[in-house]
Amino acid sequence: MKKVIEKTVNLELVGVNGNAFMIMGVFQRQAKREGWKQTEIDAVLTEAKSNDYNHLLATISNHCEVKEPEQIDPKDVWGVLQQLGLHTHYLASKAIAFWDSYDYSNYRSLSIKAGKLKRVYGIYDTDVKQSDVHSVTTPPKQFYLTEQEAFQEMQQLIDAETCKENEVHILSIYKSI
Repeated sequence: MKKVIEKTVNLELVGVNGNAFMIMGVFQRQAKREGWKQTEIDAVLTEAKSNDYNHLLATISNHCEVKEPEQIDPKDVWGVLQQLGLHTHYLASKAIAFWDSYDYSNYRSLSIKAGKLKRVYGIYDTDVKQSDVHSVTTPPKQFYLTEQEAFQEMQQLIDAETCKENEVHILSIYKSI
């Protein structure tokens, strides 16, 4: 099946309630989060509804692609530990595949201390909490250096009716610089 438009959203449909309206709603919300124009969303949804349930599912699935989260390079871990003079730190000998949330948090803190990460601000859907920003599957496409810049962009999106005021908010995250 060909795509209605040559775009995909970062969305995993496995685990989504199989109700057709739920599938279309989840797709539409994600497409809005990723900055799709309403005409693009409508084109996909119109095609999806043009036939039976299997056609709907195939059309929506064809416009979804799960993107892998950023991976941590062991060389970067060692570089941070060397820079901070922590050659014997436990993270130096623990394989990243076995890290838990504490290890990731510890590495993030060390990276901030080493100046490898900077606090930036993004516009997120209101169902994303601050504690979820590192595990969200669809991070914002753009981050802002100040909360004020993010707020101005969010206001422009609301004014352009790309999203509603109660659908988005600003959260911070530390990113590589």
